[in-house]
Amino acid sequence: MSAAEPAAGTFDYVGVWQHPIPTALVLDPRLLPSEKLVWIVLRVTMARPGAVITPTYDYLTAACSLARPTLAKAIKVLQLTGWLRAGKRSTDGWVESNSYLMYDQDHSATYATSIEFQEFARSCLLHGERLRSVVEAVATKFELLELVRLARSKKIELLDKSGSKKIELPSSSKNELLVINRSSKIEPHRQTPSGTAGRLNPTKPGFARRAP
Repeated sequence: MSAAEPAAGTFDYVGVWQHPIPTALVLDPRLLPSEKLVWIVLRVTMARPGAVITPTYDYLTAACSLARPTLAKAIKVLQLTGWLRAGKRSTDGWVESNSYLMYDQDHSATYATSIEFQEFARSCLLHGERLRSVVEAVATKFELLELVRLARSKKIELLDKSGSKKIELPSSSKNELLVINRSSKIEPHRQTPSGTAGRLNPTKPGFARRAP
């Protein structure tokens, strides 16, 4: 694989091999046709049971006829809706690449209440209205009230580890913002001249982590 063709990740399938395209996926009202297509292309690319594939972005964008940003967003939506679960592959404690488990049914019921999911969902709120709407829908379904509140807020501020970089979503509100942090507690804050805010140290969920 050349440096010009980075891998989109490693994908492994968990489900009934004889049914490559789940009916529930096709009928899932939360997914756009392009998002369903990404899952289907990944699944049919697997040649045999137990196969693990590492497709490149170039392959997936061509096979799905999607731009790379749209492809990346579709993978996030599939994670939010329980059709994929992301992590990190590692060997001897060293993280190597993104890793995804593909499911033949929606696993959001067992995933949405985890801290892992909620941290990922909060990070998705900073990546456009499509992801924001999916986060709100999933959070509403499972009564994750604080996440619903955050998804519906008018303004979100994210600080990096040093507390020096701010990323904000457009807002019609001049006075109130919601600060994302890694805890489950989300509180409204009033803006001050110094820009006081909480912190978020986003981490990607994973099956394996670097050894201490």
